[in-house]
Amino acid sequence: MSLNSFVSEVKVIDSEIWVSWNFATDLLRVSLGAIKKGVLRQRKSNSTTWINRKDPTDKRKNLVLLTSIPKRYNPPSEDQVWALLLDKERQANNLKRDRKQDYLVTKILDLLPALSKRDSDVFDSYVIEQPRVDFDTGELVYDTKGSLPADKLKELQARCMFYSLLVSDDKLMLRKRFDEEYHRPADFRTLVVKASKQYELAYDVKLKLSDNDQVLLRNIKRYEQEGAGMFLSQYGNTNSLKYDVDDDQMIIKLMSDPRKPTVKDACATFNRIRVQKGKEEVKIRSFRDRVNLPSIQYFWYAIHHGFSAWQNKFEHTNITFKPSVRNALWVADGTKVNYYYREGGKTKARLDVYVILDAHSERILGYSFSTNGENAYVIREALSKSIASTGNTLPYQLLYDGDSANKLAFQGASEVMVAFNAKARNPKSKIIESVFGRMQRYIMSRHINFTGQNVLAKSDRSRLNVDKLEKYQKTFGTLAEAMSQFEEDMRIWNALKQGVDDKSPNERYNDSPDYVDFRWLGEKENMHLFWEYKVNDRMRKQGKLPSFKEASDITFYNHGIALTFGKKTFNYEVLDTEGEIDQRFLQKYTGLKFKVKYNVNDLDKKRIALFNENQKFIAWATSTKMTKRAIYDFEEGDKDLIERRLKTRREQRKEVMDKQEDLNYRYDGHQVAWNCMSKEEQSLAESDYLEELASTPSEGSIREGENQKVHYDFDEDEMEVYEEEETLLEEDTAPTEADKMYEYFRNLENDEDNDSDMDT
Repeated sequence: MSLNSFVSEVKVIDSEIWVSWNFATDLLRVSLGAIKKGVLRQRKSNSTTWINRKDPTDKRKNLVLLTSIPKRYNPPSEDQVWALLLDKERQANNLKRDRKQDYLVTKILDLLPALSKRDSDVFDSYVIEQPRVDFDTGELVYDTKGSLPADKLKELQARCMFYSLLVSDDKLMLRKRFDEEYHRPADFRTLVVKASKQYELAYDVKLKLSDNDQVLLRNIKRYEQEGAGMFLSQYGNTNSLKYDVDDDQMIIKLMSDPRKPTVKDACATFNRIRVQKGKEEVKIRSFRDRVNLPSIQYFWYAIHHGFSAWQNKFEHTNITFKPSVRNALWVADGTKVNYYYREGGKTKARLDVYVILDAHSERILGYSFSTNGENAYVIREALSKSIASTGNTLPYQLLYDGDSANKLAFQGASEVMVAFNAKARNPKSKIIESVFGRMQRYIMSRHINFTGQNVLAKSDRSRLNVDKLEKYQKTFGTLAEAMSQFEEDMRIWNALKQGVDDKSPNERYNDSPDYVDFRWLGEKENMHLFWEYKVNDRMRKQGKLPSFKEASDITFYNHGIALTFGKKTFNYEVLDTEGEIDQRFLQKYTGLKFKVKYNVNDLDKKRIALFNENQKFIAWATSTKMTKRAIYDFEEGDKDLIERRLKTRREQRKEVMDKQEDLNYRYDGHQVAWNCMSKEEQSLAESDYLEELASTPSEGSIREGENQKVHYDFDEDEMEVYEEEETLLEEDTAPTEADKMYEYFRNLENDEDNDSDMDT
């Protein structure tokens, strides 16, 4: 039980504190028998404990001196009891004063004046205006949206009545109606503020009279000057009697200055322009309120304080949720590693890291270091490590920066996942920025070589300790040690329990399921993400990852496509699903140009990817299988390869002949008319020419023999030799195996002479 409950059991007699037996038994837990024995002992032996006397107000009761109660019962000290008694007395006095104040508050509410005509006119003329930009003229205009709501009007009118009471000319006479203690102005204002709170409860309005007397005095003086206008400037636009559209545009123009002029300087310039236009000057307080109106501030804030400041204050921000499963979203970004290290006898801090993070678990998946800033190769290395750390799983979505290095590194990512760059100059859109900040604040800052966060850091914990730098800089480790240090920090982050679920990023990642129909890193995905476009050797030596636009245009011929790397040439051909030459590809793309992607880590370069001018993947091309010219060099399978290639050529020729035959059948008689001549005119001209030729014989005239081919005349000796050769060729002799092999390769060589696609 508390001491407050036994105040009634305490008596003050001759400045000493006496307590009843109930105080000792109920509060101190002293038995009634112990009290009786102690009282009797004190009366007989005059001891210093249990000193007692009769209660002067009730002779039937006995009181005990508080200080004579033995210490073993832990009685309260005299100071505690005196404080309790004084507090009780003070409460009683406050109750009396509160009752008196309640009466005076009621009296003040009865004396509350009506709304003045000046304030009434302001409320009647006030309209709510909404600013907008007129796209035809480029000017800021205001549209009328209505008047004050009824509840807001009631609130502002009541506020005006209270301020009118405080500034009335007969306020001295009003104060004299109250007790002398409220004749002082400050006490009277305190009473009026209390009356306003009573008014708020009674009428459910918010008057907002300040409890600070100095603030209240400033508001009273302002009300004397501006009247109801001082409240309207806080609610919305200042009433249109003071500022018009031209004034608002001038305010925006004056404040839209990157040199950051003060409100005082802008107000002076503004008033000078107003006077030139025949208008009255405005007070600096009124001008400040107008400048800081959201509808005005919205247009000048970005120029005055910078786009980032405007973005943080005005730009709409979406409230987003973390992804529900792992690998649904990866976020990639680079940052400075905030560690000093020693190199060449100097202290440096030039180490950068590119990190890829799983947004669901906040687990760091992969990273890559650099001392020369971000480039496409560093970014691709981080992506490769991230995919490897997740068991070759691809993310559903990838979010990265919009700079040239990131766009170049992820130029093929959109073919295998949802990939796009984050909005420029908007770090809040990426969860990884928050992770970097927390790592620096809670993990990296414990190291002696921590450089502090950036110049915008607000807390002292996140800033550089200059004294520490001067004292310990010679003890800093090497660049390799700084890298190892940050790698250890990332492992600590992944294992650190945090968040409302009290789980580490590793635990969140491992406990989460994958997204539906998740994708693995296959050959085609690997090609889109990590292969490079073929460029000329001069551009390759620049050490920059080639883009699609920079890639060389390489023509696909009937024998395939050839790539040159240094002094070595590689030939490729497109095969169908059965491993044979793709005739449809030859038919469709022979003679066209392609952009080529290849695997830089494949020294033999056995496979390449072909892209068209629209950056669309067309086909794979594999290394050409070379055929041997000499029979001596033949190995198992070479003859079958030659047969398949010859078969492909025969099928190509047959396809062309079948097409021609079909067209001749369907469109027989349709021919191109040469020199604008019709078919009849052309036939007539040909007949005339043949008749003229027949009527003019010559030594080399043509003659035809029965069942013989058309040929020119020869002399007798030549004719005999020709007929002998013709007879030998027509003899049906049985060839030997050697003759068959010789004939086979002779035909093959003839085919190679006629078709350049077999030259290689």
